[in-house]
Amino acid sequence: MIKFSDLDKIKSNYIWHNKFILYSFFILLLINILYLFFNFWIYLGVEDFVPLSYNIYFGVTSFGSASKLIYYSYYSLIIFVVNFILAYIIYKKNRTLAYIIIFTSYFFTFFCIFFSVLINLFIRS
Repeated sequence: MIKFSDLDKIKSNYIWHNKFILYSFFILLLINILYLFFNFWIYLGVEDFVPLSYNIYFGVTSFGSASKLIYYSYYSLIIFVVNFILAYIIYKKNRTLAYIIIFTSYFFTFFCIFFSVLINLFIRS
């Protein structure tokens, strides 16, 4: 059970005084939540089987329901949470590494969004 003294320790940690980390946390949280709702809105209405895997040698290699494409947004959210927990732990020892971890979270989130848009365009065509 979380005590109020534990919450005070989290709030008083000086990682939250760094504006880059604070803004990155809220921006990425907002982007991931919007991305999750976007995927629910787009993919839950699709009843047909959609291509889930494609390679250059054989073409489409697997089909499945469109609801499996929502997993990209879950992966993005999990990576976001794990990266910010790691950045929180590492920040006292090495700030540069904490910044790199946060940048990795940005990169992975936009990577998932990019491929989700490409898959959506492929389904609609």
